Amino acid sequence: VRKDRGYHLVALAGYANAGKSSLLNVLADEHLLVEDRMFSTLATTTRSLTGTRRRILLTDTIGFVDGVPFWMVEAFHATLEEILHADLVLLLIDATDPDAEIRRKVRLAARTLFPKVSSDAVLPILTKVDRLPPERIADMARLLTDSEFHRVPLAISVQDGRGLAELREAIHRAFALPLELHIILAQDAGASGKLHWLYEHGEVVSAVHGPDRIEVVVRCRLRDRDAIERLGRVVLARSNG
Repeated sequence: VRKDRGYHLVALAGYANAGKSSLLNVLADEHLLVEDRMFSTLATTTRSLTGTRRRILLTDTIGFVDGVPFWMVEAFHATLEEILHADLVLLLIDATDPDAEIRRKVRLAARTLFPKVSSDAVLPILTKVDRLPPERIADMARLLTDSEFHRVPLAISVQDGRGLAELREAIHRAFALPLELHIILAQDAGASGKLHWLYEHGEVVSAVHGPDRIEVVVRCRLRDRDAIERLGRVVLARSNG
Protein backbone atom coordinates (compact mmCIF):
# COMPACT_ATOMS: atom_id res chain seq x y z
CA VAL A 1 0.00 0.00 0.00
CA ARG A 2 2.83 2.42 0.89
CA LYS A 3 4.57 1.98 -2.46
CA ASP A 4 1.30 2.03 -4.40
CA ARG A 5 0.59 5.49 -3.00
CA GLY A 6 4.04 6.76 -3.93
CA TYR A 7 5.61 6.73 -0.48
CA HIS A 8 9.31 5.92 -0.04
CA LEU A 9 10.73 4.49 3.19
CA VAL A 10 14.16 5.38 4.58
CA ALA A 11 15.34 3.26 7.52
CA LEU A 12 17.89 4.60 10.00
CA ALA A 13 19.99 1.62 11.04
CA GLY A 14 23.17 0.99 13.01
CA TYR A 15 24.50 0.16 16.42
CA ALA A 16 22.91 1.52 19.58
CA ASN A 17 23.92 5.10 20.41
CA ALA A 18 25.04 5.88 16.85
CA GLY A 19 22.71 8.90 16.78
CA LYS A 20 19.67 7.55 14.93
CA SER A 21 17.01 9.26 17.04
CA SER A 22 18.93 12.56 17.00
CA LEU A 23 19.15 12.46 13.21
CA LEU A 24 15.46 11.62 12.89
CA ASN A 25 14.63 14.62 15.06
CA VAL A 26 16.56 16.91 12.71
CA LEU A 27 15.27 15.47 9.43
CA ALA A 28 11.64 15.32 10.59
CA ASP A 29 11.61 18.40 12.86
CA GLU A 30 10.52 16.18 15.73
CA HIS A 31 11.57 15.90 19.37
CA LEU A 32 11.74 12.20 20.11
CA LEU A 33 13.39 10.69 23.16
CA VAL A 34 17.19 10.76 22.81
CA GLU A 35 19.17 8.89 25.44
CA ASP A 36 22.81 7.81 25.46
CA ARG A 37 22.02 4.28 26.51
CA MET A 38 21.16 0.97 24.93
CA PHE A 39 17.53 0.15 24.07
CA SER A 40 16.30 3.74 24.47
CA THR A 41 14.43 3.00 21.22
CA LEU A 42 12.46 -0.22 21.73
CA ALA A 43 10.13 0.10 18.75
CA THR A 44 10.31 1.61 15.29
CA THR A 45 9.20 5.23 14.96
CA THR A 46 8.16 6.61 11.58
CA ARG A 47 7.98 10.28 10.59
CA SER A 48 7.92 12.28 7.35
CA LEU A 49 10.98 13.98 5.91
CA THR A 50 10.44 17.74 6.06
CA GLY A 51 11.49 20.31 3.48
CA THR A 52 10.30 18.31 0.47
CA ARG A 53 7.15 17.76 -1.58
CA ARG A 54 8.05 14.11 -2.02
CA ARG A 55 6.45 11.43 0.13
CA ILE A 56 9.47 10.20 2.06
CA LEU A 57 9.07 8.42 5.38
CA LEU A 58 11.88 8.03 7.93
CA THR A 59 11.96 5.12 10.35
CA ASP A 60 14.13 5.04 13.47
CA THR A 61 14.91 1.41 14.30
CA ILE A 62 16.34 -0.49 17.27
CA GLY A 63 20.13 -0.42 17.23
CA PHE A 64 22.17 -3.48 16.37
CA VAL A 65 23.66 -5.09 19.49
CA ASP A 66 25.74 -8.14 20.33
CA GLY A 67 24.26 -10.95 22.45
CA VAL A 68 20.64 -9.87 22.22
CA PRO A 69 18.66 -11.12 25.27
CA PHE A 70 15.95 -13.68 24.52
CA TRP A 71 13.13 -11.33 25.45
CA MET A 72 14.37 -8.82 22.84
CA VAL A 73 14.33 -11.24 19.89
CA GLU A 74 10.78 -10.37 18.76
CA ALA A 75 11.51 -6.65 18.81
CA PHE A 76 14.65 -7.13 16.75
CA HIS A 77 12.80 -9.25 14.21
CA ALA A 78 10.27 -6.45 13.81
CA THR A 79 12.91 -3.76 13.33
CA LEU A 80 14.82 -5.95 10.88
CA GLU A 81 11.66 -6.30 8.81
CA GLU A 82 11.41 -2.50 8.63
CA ILE A 83 14.99 -2.33 7.36
CA LEU A 84 14.55 -5.12 4.80
CA HIS A 85 11.43 -3.45 3.36
CA ALA A 86 13.00 0.01 3.19
CA ASP A 87 13.85 1.64 -0.13
CA LEU A 88 16.99 3.22 1.36
CA VAL A 89 18.99 2.33 4.49
CA LEU A 90 21.06 4.98 6.24
CA LEU A 91 23.70 3.01 8.13
CA LEU A 92 24.85 5.24 10.98
CA ILE A 93 28.34 4.69 12.38
CA ASP A 94 29.69 6.54 15.42
CA ALA A 95 32.89 8.16 14.14
CA THR A 96 34.23 8.55 17.69
CA ASP A 97 34.60 4.77 18.10
CA PRO A 98 38.10 3.26 17.77
CA ASP A 99 39.05 1.80 14.37
CA ALA A 100 38.82 -1.80 15.55
CA GLU A 101 35.36 -1.21 17.00
CA ILE A 102 34.14 0.40 13.79
CA ARG A 103 35.45 -2.53 11.73
CA ARG A 104 33.68 -4.97 14.03
CA LYS A 105 30.39 -3.09 13.87
CA VAL A 106 30.58 -2.73 10.10
CA ARG A 107 31.17 -6.47 9.72
CA LEU A 108 28.12 -7.22 11.88
CA ALA A 109 25.99 -4.74 9.93
CA ALA A 110 27.07 -6.35 6.64
CA ARG A 111 26.18 -9.83 7.93
CA THR A 112 22.80 -8.52 9.11
CA LEU A 113 21.87 -6.66 5.93
CA PHE A 114 23.43 -8.66 3.09
CA PRO A 115 22.26 -10.24 0.84
CA LYS A 116 18.62 -9.35 1.63
CA VAL A 117 19.38 -5.65 1.24
CA SER A 118 21.15 -4.51 -1.92
CA SER A 119 24.47 -2.74 -1.32
CA ASP A 120 23.22 0.08 -3.60
CA ALA A 121 20.39 0.70 -1.12
CA VAL A 122 22.76 1.27 1.84
CA LEU A 123 24.29 4.69 2.46
CA PRO A 124 26.94 4.73 5.25
CA ILE A 125 26.82 7.79 7.50
CA LEU A 126 29.60 8.86 9.87
CA THR A 127 28.00 10.61 12.85
CA LYS A 128 29.34 12.94 15.58
CA VAL A 129 32.11 14.26 13.33
CA ASP A 130 32.05 17.59 15.20
CA ARG A 131 34.14 15.81 17.85
CA LEU A 132 36.94 14.87 15.45
CA PRO A 133 39.69 16.72 13.53
CA PRO A 134 39.48 16.69 9.71
CA GLU A 135 42.32 14.18 9.29
CA ARG A 136 40.57 11.70 11.59
CA ILE A 137 37.32 12.05 9.63
CA ALA A 138 39.22 11.35 6.40
CA ASP A 139 40.74 8.21 7.97
CA MET A 140 37.27 6.99 9.00
CA ALA A 141 35.93 7.68 5.51
CA ARG A 142 38.71 5.59 3.94
CA LEU A 143 38.05 2.79 6.43
CA LEU A 144 34.39 2.62 5.38
CA THR A 145 35.16 2.95 1.68
CA ASP A 146 37.41 -0.10 1.98
CA SER A 147 34.84 -2.05 4.03
CA GLU A 148 32.18 -4.52 2.90
CA PHE A 149 29.98 -1.60 1.81
CA HIS A 150 32.51 -0.18 -0.70
CA ARG A 151 30.93 3.25 -0.59
CA VAL A 152 32.21 6.65 0.43
CA PRO A 153 30.27 7.67 3.56
CA LEU A 154 28.70 11.02 4.32
CA ALA A 155 30.12 12.76 7.39
CA ILE A 156 27.49 14.55 9.48
CA SER A 157 26.91 16.22 12.81
CA VAL A 158 23.50 17.06 14.22
CA GLN A 159 25.25 19.41 16.66
CA ASP A 160 26.75 21.85 14.15
CA GLY A 161 24.70 20.85 11.08
CA ARG A 162 27.67 19.62 9.11
CA GLY A 163 26.73 17.40 6.17
CA LEU A 164 22.96 17.56 6.76
CA ALA A 165 22.21 19.44 3.53
CA GLU A 166 24.28 16.89 1.61
CA LEU A 167 22.39 14.07 3.32
CA ARG A 168 19.02 15.53 2.34
CA GLU A 169 20.25 15.86 -1.24
CA ALA A 170 21.45 12.23 -1.24
CA ILE A 171 18.01 11.09 -0.05
CA HIS A 172 16.35 13.11 -2.83
CA ARG A 173 18.67 11.64 -5.46
CA ALA A 174 17.83 8.13 -4.29
CA PHE A 175 14.17 8.76 -5.13
CA ALA A 176 14.54 10.81 -8.29
CA LEU A 177 11.51 10.50 -10.55
CA PRO A 178 12.99 9.49 -13.91
CA LEU A 179 10.11 10.36 -16.23
CA GLU A 180 8.40 13.67 -17.04
CA LEU A 181 5.05 13.59 -18.86
CA HIS A 182 2.99 16.39 -20.35
CA ILE A 183 -0.60 15.16 -20.21
CA ILE A 184 -3.89 16.76 -21.21
CA LEU A 185 -6.93 15.94 -19.08
CA ALA A 186 -10.46 16.59 -20.28
CA GLN A 187 -12.20 19.21 -18.13
CA ASP A 188 -15.08 16.94 -17.14
CA ALA A 189 -16.65 15.45 -14.00
CA GLY A 190 -13.68 13.13 -13.45
CA ALA A 191 -10.97 15.76 -13.90
CA SER A 192 -10.52 16.64 -10.23
CA GLY A 193 -10.17 12.98 -9.26
CA LYS A 194 -7.59 12.38 -11.98
CA LEU A 195 -5.62 15.45 -10.96
CA HIS A 196 -5.72 14.32 -7.34
CA TRP A 197 -4.34 10.92 -8.42
CA LEU A 198 -1.44 12.64 -10.17
CA TYR A 199 -0.62 14.63 -7.02
CA GLU A 200 -0.80 11.44 -4.96
CA HIS A 201 1.44 9.32 -7.19
CA GLY A 202 3.83 11.78 -8.79
CA GLU A 203 5.29 15.26 -8.55
CA VAL A 204 3.09 17.76 -10.37
CA VAL A 205 5.32 20.49 -11.82
CA SER A 206 2.48 22.56 -13.24
CA ALA A 207 -1.26 22.35 -13.85
CA VAL A 208 -2.84 24.91 -16.22
CA HIS A 209 -6.64 24.97 -16.19
CA GLY A 210 -8.47 25.89 -19.40
CA PRO A 211 -12.17 25.99 -20.28
CA ASP A 212 -12.15 22.47 -21.74
CA ARG A 213 -8.92 20.88 -20.52
CA ILE A 214 -6.18 20.81 -17.91
CA GLU A 215 -2.58 20.70 -19.11
CA VAL A 216 -0.40 18.95 -16.53
CA VAL A 217 3.34 18.40 -16.35
CA VAL A 218 4.09 15.57 -13.91
CA ARG A 219 7.22 13.70 -12.89
CA CYS A 220 6.63 10.06 -12.13
CA ARG A 221 7.97 6.55 -11.73
CA LEU A 222 8.36 4.41 -14.85
CA ARG A 223 5.86 1.89 -13.54
CA ASP A 224 3.15 4.59 -13.27
CA ARG A 225 3.33 5.60 -16.93
CA ASP A 226 0.61 3.22 -18.15
CA ALA A 227 -1.79 4.34 -15.43
CA ILE A 228 -1.15 8.01 -16.25
CA GLU A 229 -1.71 7.45 -19.96
CA ARG A 230 -5.13 6.05 -19.13
CA LEU A 231 -6.07 9.33 -17.42
CA GLY A 232 -5.71 11.51 -20.51
CA ARG A 233 -3.64 12.22 -23.62
CA VAL A 234 0.14 12.29 -23.20
CA VAL A 235 1.60 14.77 -25.69
CA LEU A 236 5.20 14.73 -24.50
CA ALA A 237 7.35 12.26 -22.56
CA ARG A 238 10.99 12.75 -21.65
CA SER A 239 13.63 11.49 -19.28
CA ASN A 240 13.96 13.62 -16.16
CA GLY A 241 17.72 14.15 -15.78
